[in-house]
Amino acid sequence: MHAVEFRNIGKKFGDYSANDDISFAIGANTVHYIAGENGAGKSTLMNILFGLCRQDSGTVSVFGETVNFRSPHDAIAMKIGMVHQHFMLIDDFTVFENVILGMEPVRGFQRIDEAGGKRKLQELIDEYSLGLDPDARAGDLGISMQQKVEILKLLYRESMILIFDEPTAVLSPSEVDSFLTMTSNFRSAGKTVIVISHKLKELERSADKVSVLRKGRLVFEASAKESKIDIDAVSRAIVGEAEIPKPHAKTEPGFKQPVLLSMKNVTYVKDKRRLLDGLSLELAAGEIHGIAGVEGNGQSELADIVCGVEKDFEGDAEPSEISAAIVPDDRHKKGMIREFSVAENLLLKRKGLSFHTGSTLRADSINVMEEFDIRAPDPDVPSGSLSGGNQQKAVIAREILSDEEIIVFAHPSRGVDISASAFIASRIIDERNRGKAVLLISSDIEELLALSDRISVMYKGRIVRTLPGELIKKCAGEEGAEYRERLMAELGRAMTGVEK
Repeated sequence: MHAVEFRNIGKKFGDYSANDDISFAIGANTVHYIAGENGAGKSTLMNILFGLCRQDSGTVSVFGETVNFRSPHDAIAMKIGMVHQHFMLIDDFTVFENVILGMEPVRGFQRIDEAGGKRKLQELIDEYSLGLDPDARAGDLGISMQQKVEILKLLYRESMILIFDEPTAVLSPSEVDSFLTMTSNFRSAGKTVIVISHKLKELERSADKVSVLRKGRLVFEASAKESKIDIDAVSRAIVGEAEIPKPHAKTEPGFKQPVLLSMKNVTYVKDKRRLLDGLSLELAAGEIHGIAGVEGNGQSELADIVCGVEKDFEGDAEPSEISAAIVPDDRHKKGMIREFSVAENLLLKRKGLSFHTGSTLRADSINVMEEFDIRAPDPDVPSGSLSGGNQQKAVIAREILSDEEIIVFAHPSRGVDISASAFIASRIIDERNRGKAVLLISSDIEELLALSDRISVMYKGRIVRTLPGELIKKCAGEEGAEYRERLMAELGRAMTGVEK
């Protein structure tokens, strides 16, 4: 039986066709992956299924019943739940308050049945080994635990179809393993799991079936029923005839590499929580210093201090007069104003452009969009209407063009497709080759090993391990594959506080 069936789905935004005559089915009790480039129409299709937008043509069936959702409330009533790439939690609410919001358990005179609700919550936490405290404040949780709160919301609502949008983009290797195990457990419990993802290795490990979208159309499907899914075929289907670009090579600096920023014994406390604990770090011109770690271990606070956003800390960070650009860890909250046009967002922080006329601003924006491969129908469209990958490239373009001596990239390839990830890697290397000091913060160990000259691991606000460039170079090429796997495992353990 099919849990979901799409028949001839079409959806346009102006002249742009996000979904073009898409038809395919998702089997009940399966893990179904949806892959494709940024802007291929994946999120639009899932937003239609979840009632966030309505198709212009075609029909959607859920467990054999044709549906026409007007809002997510309709989808939730049909036991469909969705965990978005950017979580929908209220930081000041507890886990319990976030989960029951909108579905508060009541008893007598409409009073909230807190005891009954927490009892049900704890049963779900225990059943799926989520390890959550119902009374914990959501804003105090790390990213992976916040994701589990979002999952708990779906389980509390007894959802039978679970949609995940780039669920592993912020997870450490061990947390990725836990998530994939969880999806298998959901399938065993009779649920249907739909995953939007660019992570082909994870798809290979856990997908029962994959559907690939390109330019709004379904172009490829494969099933794991008879044999393993051919990841090379999936990759070719995603990019089509285009060749996946290779990141630029790192050049040897033709100059002495001066230290642009030296941080010594930096401690940062906020709301009585020690977020940085005696951290020491150097950033030199012409190098990429990678920072590995599970999110929530002080990386965001480190970036704020490097960029001068946060000055209320103990210890030394010299010289303080050097300014830094930042591609932040959350492009929606920190990197852009979604209601502003693409052109207006590109203008922010740009030197010498504040007095441009409308026509010159538009012309400049078109040039930037071409240089950074930002795919939008027009520079005047709202930035919030772009796909996640194109939003990310717009933020990266603005920060690079601000031309600061130090540039921080925090999770730059999160939620972007294969081609965009390679393009972003090339731009990061270009900045390093130009003599910039690059701080690269990522939970993706493969990304760090591919790009970094040095890698430091952060855990609970401290640097617990640093890999010099000599060790990283050993990972290069096919001959370094075995060494790379071993080093990745060691870094993964350090990220979670396990020494050996």
